[in-house]
Amino acid sequence: AGVSSESFLHEPAAGAEAVPIVLTTQSCPRAALDAAMGEIARLDFLAAPPRVMPIEETASALKTWRS
Repeated sequence: AGVSSESFLHEPAAGAEAVPIVLTTQSCPRAALDAAMGEIARLDFLAAPPRVMPIEETASALKTWRS
């Protein structure tokens, strides 16, 4: 779909039925991300639907959300 990964994170979970993963992508158009998410959602081994969480990039640096 033209989306490149930036990083991939998962925590080992011995004996767990499902293991959550976090995939961060490089900047891309939202339409390309939606297409990639549609392909991912059709994978038969998913325990739950995939979710998107936008990361805001600023001119100075990446900002993290704080409560």
